[in-house]
Amino acid sequence: MFKKTSAAAAAATAAIFGTSGRPRGSRSLFSLAAVLLILLMIGVLIPGPVPDFRDGDNYQMNSPPSLPMLAVMSNPDSNRPRFERVSGFSFCHILENATIDTTAFIIPWRETVAERRATVDEVVQLIDSTARSLHRDILEKHELVEPLDTFRFACYSAGEGSNPAAKLSRSPLIRSLDPLHYHADVLPALKESIPRTESKRRSRHHPRQQRKRRRYRIAYLIMIHGDTESTFANTKALIDELDDGTAVFLVHVDLGFPELYDRVCGWVADRDRYVAERFRTQRASASNATGGELPTAGNATAESHGENDYNDVVHSNVFIAQHRYRGMWGHISLVWMQLSGFWELFDIAEWDAVINLSAADFPLRRSREIHRLLSKQSNRGKNFIGHWSAPMDLAERIYRPHLPRTDRPSVEFSMTEITHTMGLRSPPFPEWTWCKHHQWMILTRDLVKFLRADLVALHVLAFMEHSWIPDELFFCAVANNRPQLSATVISSSKRFVEFGGMIHPYYLDLRWTDRFPEDAQVGVEPAYFFVRKVLQFDGSMESTEPSGGRQLANWIREKHLNRHLVPEGYGKIECEAWVG
Repeated sequence: MFKKTSAAAAAATAAIFGTSGRPRGSRSLFSLAAVLLILLMIGVLIPGPVPDFRDGDNYQMNSPPSLPMLAVMSNPDSNRPRFERVSGFSFCHILENATIDTTAFIIPWRETVAERRATVDEVVQLIDSTARSLHRDILEKHELVEPLDTFRFACYSAGEGSNPAAKLSRSPLIRSLDPLHYHADVLPALKESIPRTESKRRSRHHPRQQRKRRRYRIAYLIMIHGDTESTFANTKALIDELDDGTAVFLVHVDLGFPELYDRVCGWVADRDRYVAERFRTQRASASNATGGELPTAGNATAESHGENDYNDVVHSNVFIAQHRYRGMWGHISLVWMQLSGFWELFDIAEWDAVINLSAADFPLRRSREIHRLLSKQSNRGKNFIGHWSAPMDLAERIYRPHLPRTDRPSVEFSMTEITHTMGLRSPPFPEWTWCKHHQWMILTRDLVKFLRADLVALHVLAFMEHSWIPDELFFCAVANNRPQLSATVISSSKRFVEFGGMIHPYYLDLRWTDRFPEDAQVGVEPAYFFVRKVLQFDGSMESTEPSGGRQLANWIREKHLNRHLVPEGYGKIECEAWVG
């Protein structure tokens, strides 16, 4: 079409102006009008460049992009940029510093923002009032709905505008969000942690970030909840199997289990005291041997907090999550929990890969061997996210909004009566393909860093706050649709888990060993690095008979863990302590 239109324009110009380019006699005024009409037609058929919001570098713009010719000509204020930042929200503070599209047609105004020449204050007040009204209506109709989720849903819907809940615009009004404002209340770890200087002890056993971070091979995020005694025992047993000197651990204890939290904190504090005493003994011996020159702990530098150098805060390689969540099955809180934990681990230490676990996981390989296998040429730099396509299920999970209720522990079918009244919604990037994936993954440090900085990923995260089971959607969606990541994804979680057609997986015992049999050759890469769910300790802690999970764990130690041992020197860190 472009060639035909261009040829027509050239022919018309030649007929009117001639080959010399000069207008022919008295017809010059008519000829000029005809040329302008033709060029206008070309501009309608072939608009100018539209900003590509899939490009993370251009997603949130500091300067206005070039606009389609038609948009410029229809804009009464042709000097006004198409995209503008807005601020001054009184209700939807999470939308502060968002970017709006001034060519969006506003339904109550019956014209675009640009045509109305609306000020920023007018736009902000319109979004605020729409969100406030939507928030009030939902809470009046559904008393048990979670207020915070309803507030965030109302503000996102009003800001986006073009959805049945808000009915504010015909196309998206807000085109980009400021993630530090939008996610600040729910994801404080998004902003890289700033160490406190007023206290010599970091909260919840975190090292000082300004110190050089320790170097490990593997990082583990262990997310736990449940009965205090059995959950703590399973968590400790899991860490004992994986703690071979090459790994760092972050334990997230659900906010709903304070006794479990206190128990884990006490155990970590005991580990810290043991490591601190061991380091101080070694330090004193070295000082005597070197005539007073004090060594450092591994890659870290000891820090003096006063007259006594032995007041240095020394940490082991197990930490407690600084930002904690009350997890709800099927809810965005599980994604927040994982992202926050990944980013905290990013700040704590250097490592190559992070693996998320629960107290019900059990390893088939120890950390050194896992790292050796992940370092193979075929696995290096890869993200293990087991995913698949399920269009019908995905449509219900993504396009229909879901909100939790205060009287139920999950989003599982809990809001049918409200989700069916709010219609469907459109993702911010309609060209994306969607996939389901297991919650359990192995991610590279590069991907964790990317998720913290990429504006497109953080916008999708905002949209997915109100989807169903987003912890099985978000990571696959970002990794498969961002061009710089898609080639790094391997569709495997390296986890054996059996659902058997149920929503939640089975608990495993010796009857399942044929699914992860003993390898005939030592050192080969297994299909799985972990199995779940395995409970070595359950409610019958005092029983003399080993549980089915404990029997399975003993079998795994004999047939897997003890047969695949990497030499002691592989990947071992220099010292077991961190001084901060």
